[in-house]
Amino acid sequence: MTFESVDQVKSLPSVTDLTLVQCADLSDLGLASILTAWQQSLENLDISFAQVSLESLHSLPSAGSHLKSLNLSYCSSLTTRGLMAILSMCGTSLESLNLSATDVSLEDLASFPGKCSKLQHLDLSLCRYVTDTGFRNLMKLCQTSLTVLNLQRTFFNLNILVELTELNQLKELNVRGNPSLSRMEIKQMDETGVRLCELLSL
Repeated sequence: MTFESVDQVKSLPSVTDLTLVQCADLSDLGLASILTAWQQSLENLDISFAQVSLESLHSLPSAGSHLKSLNLSYCSSLTTRGLMAILSMCGTSLESLNLSATDVSLEDLASFPGKCSKLQHLDLSLCRYVTDTGFRNLMKLCQTSLTVLNLQRTFFNLNILVELTELNQLKELNVRGNPSLSRMEIKQMDETGVRLCELLSL
């Protein structure tokens, strides 16, 4: 099933949780149909390993407004422009976002006008193309609400974390595999009340 017809999707029972892991037939058009047809009910969506860029979702400004959890891990065709498109639809309601092992740089997020003020869980592990600038851009959208942040095996300079003075809610931080934070800076962060749970590479 490709899900490319909105009417076809609407004929199915509405769902709150949808898992389409490794769904080779899923396209941007199919995802747009899902978000349009089930925008009032869908809360948790897992399309990990799907070959979608999400760029065509720019034409759906209101769909997906109830989405709370979104798993885009290993979506190798995902672009920063596509991420901006889906955040424009569900960024205000999103509580969990998994971008693990995607190839986004996040640099284009500088032009994103919205906020992800409810985002609590963010996974950027294995995101090898995220740059210092891209990470700063993303943090501007969500740092005040984050409680769990996974940066395992990323390659940007993690000393940026010391600059982020509004990470007040952060409880869990995983930086395993990235040695760029010095022990002194970790001590600085720990003194602000951040619980560093997995600094296994230091």
